[in-house]
Amino acid sequence: MSTIYPFKGKMVELRPFVSEDRDTLFHYLNDHRLFGKKYVPWQMSDIHPLSYRNIDQIIEKWANAEKEVNLAIILQSSQELIGHSQIEWNWDPHAPSISIVISPSFQRQGFGKEVSALLLNYTFMYTPAVNISCWINEYNEVGILFAESCGFKDAGHMRRMGIYEGKYFDCLIFDILRSEWINSKEVK
Repeated sequence: MSTIYPFKGKMVELRPFVSEDRDTLFHYLNDHRLFGKKYVPWQMSDIHPLSYRNIDQIIEKWANAEKEVNLAIILQSSQELIGHSQIEWNWDPHAPSISIVISPSFQRQGFGKEVSALLLNYTFMYTPAVNISCWINEYNEVGILFAESCGFKDAGHMRRMGIYEGKYFDCLIFDILRSEWINSKEVK
């Protein structure tokens, strides 16, 4: 029986971050189109511009995180960094959450969908997870549609999680159960 490496798809592969990713991270995380949608460590700003010092701190936090896996999203054809992803299980390994951020220059080309499949496959096949969630601020309409297209279902929301453009926003919670993931794989 051959072993399939769970972090490599047809178009992208996932790997740990390296110091050479610094410039690319700096540029795409400071792209105005990711304003409020950067999914960086909670100690960092999701809305303020990030300095190179901030980027170094982010890479360091991602590398040393204990209850999460943070992976660079690499385009196989060019070996270019095009985003970042995370699986975190801070409170329960049976119910982790994932996040995926694709550089705006590479969005809407199927890369995020492939990363989602890689993360779901890995998490359901190699961890005790029975439920995987993702948390998306209500103003991120593209993110909501993306989560739904990957099989995630509405699981609730947290009210007034912050302020965006002068108004309170809710954080929407989506999840997918192991049984739903298995059924979706059988349908294909």
